[in-house]
Amino acid sequence: MTGGAWTCVGTSAAVAPGGRIRVFVDGEEYVLWRGASGVARMFHNRCPHRGMRLSFGFVRGETLTCPYHGWRYSADGRCVGIPAHPDLEPPATIRAPILRVIEAAGLLFAAPAESADTAPPVPDGPYRPCRSIAVDAGPGALQAALRSELPAGWSIASASP
Repeated sequence: MTGGAWTCVGTSAAVAPGGRIRVFVDGEEYVLWRGASGVARMFHNRCPHRGMRLSFGFVRGETLTCPYHGWRYSADGRCVGIPAHPDLEPPATIRAPILRVIEAAGLLFAAPAESADTAPPVPDGPYRPCRSIAVDAGPGALQAALRSELPAGWSIASASP
């Protein structure tokens, strides 16, 4: 995520308590998840152990578990459990990089954890999404597609079943 700016990463409805989804921001991959409490969290989408996507894992209580070796990460990104070594307290240096998440007006905003304590740009009133679409194309391709004219007339329109 570039700079310290807040970025809208999804709608509140996109992630239910106990759920997780993969999101992309500025070409970077993240996992957006909610613990049982319903608080939204966001980590880089790679387990610090072997690089497995955490978005393939699962949520238990307030922890996100990697599906590969079962390493568990708390809401602050700290590793709190390693199944292969149940008696070992994981070192504090084992952490999943986190981002700050704020929920407002039905939207989820994220910013780098070390960014200043500023508020995200929240719209007035509740957010009512129409429809969203993801397009993997540059601005020039999108502008060309949106400015295209298709041949049509009354005969084409009236021929619809």
